[in-house]
Amino acid sequence: MVTHNIEEAVLMADRIVIMGKDPGHIVTEIPVTLRQPRQRKDIAFQALVDKVYAAVAGQSKPKEETLGTQPGQPGVTRALPNAQLSALTGLLEKLVEEGGRVDLYRISSALVLELDDLLPIVEAGDLLGFMTVHEGDLLLTPLGRAYADATILGRKAIIAGRVLRLPIIAWIYETLQQDDDRRVSWDYFLDKLEADFGDLSEQQLDLAISWGRHAELFAYDDSAGELYLESEGGNTAEKSFALSELYEAWASLSIRERVEGFKLLQHDDAENFFLQLSPRDKAQLILALALGERKVWMRLLSSDEALDMLQEAPGEERDGLLALLDDKTRREVKGLIDYAADHASGLINPSYARLRSHMTVDEAVSFLRRDARDRAQTIYYAYVTDSEERLLGVVTFRDLLLTPGDKTVQDVMRTDVITAGEDVNREALRQLFMRHNLQMIPIVDSERRIKKVVTKDDIAVVS
Repeated sequence: MVTHNIEEAVLMADRIVIMGKDPGHIVTEIPVTLRQPRQRKDIAFQALVDKVYAAVAGQSKPKEETLGTQPGQPGVTRALPNAQLSALTGLLEKLVEEGGRVDLYRISSALVLELDDLLPIVEAGDLLGFMTVHEGDLLLTPLGRAYADATILGRKAIIAGRVLRLPIIAWIYETLQQDDDRRVSWDYFLDKLEADFGDLSEQQLDLAISWGRHAELFAYDDSAGELYLESEGGNTAEKSFALSELYEAWASLSIRERVEGFKLLQHDDAENFFLQLSPRDKAQLILALALGERKVWMRLLSSDEALDMLQEAPGEERDGLLALLDDKTRREVKGLIDYAADHASGLINPSYARLRSHMTVDEAVSFLRRDARDRAQTIYYAYVTDSEERLLGVVTFRDLLLTPGDKTVQDVMRTDVITAGEDVNREALRQLFMRHNLQMIPIVDSERRIKKVVTKDDIAVVS
């Protein structure tokens, strides 16, 4: 029986022979000693499936052996895997979800891909340095994680730099660069590839065009039957290569080397690179820059990003970094810091939202948005309390949004809060809800500390 379905082979065969290609050869033979009838969910069955997957996928090879040589040069020209780079992106994102390491057999099932479809994608990821294969497992490399975590522009830069390493892609790119109008016929490349790939030449050229387009290195003019450079200036690929090199080396560079590499980037590339860094790496990089250079990078950050970065910075540096933000973002970050502190101290009440009177409106809005996100519900108004948790007033979210961000909560809140004492009965509460058309009423003690909050639903008010 000949099959590409590994489970089918393990289910039915007594011996599995794994064949290789280019040229055809036997890779290995695996005896199947499981008793019949075999069950797919048995541990022994799944272990054997894993073993066959490992044998089929093989191991990652050294870079020199993996890449090969350019067409027409001595040595072996490595064929491009028959895979689309968009499919590789999906595989990398799934690998990140799985923690950076996953069994080939399991990810094949999760992605609903047959082995014949999955292996070329894995081969492409290995070839580009985004993942490695070891004993049937896929392992995400630091570069692969950087690619998966990067913005769209960052991904384009990384993929361009990595694709340009491949001999076939580099050969096409260099040939186009050397032409006066940077356009060369499709037939020219096909003729050159036939010496290495024979009947597969057209498939390889189509793959190279697809990968080149994805990386925005070169494209194909169907009406003219010509390949052409995407960038007339011819500098895009070199810049992408430099950016890709920095992505790849970042984890192993010293702080000084990181700063030097970062300063070599074009401004747009540097912005994109900075934004995809982890909060800790952002903090380390900014603090390694001269004082006068820090503000421009701090002001690229959203309030959430700034908070994450500040939490990774040394305590003595946080106030200085916070001061570099623009006024609105700084107030929003302070609101998030207040929320984080209250949450850590157990001061966030699950029944209602509360604010401090000294908060600015921007801080309060930021605080309430984070609170609402964690509650997974909309917040319409919040109670304002002092440091002793005594009720001072109430403020609606709408009023906060309509008030300038530098005003304080005290400027906006209403102090005529409808409350009820601890000894209030159900009928009295019902009357309060009906008379004032409220959604909730705080129950306070003799010193106006909120003991709990009763909602309209709690007493089943009938309209």
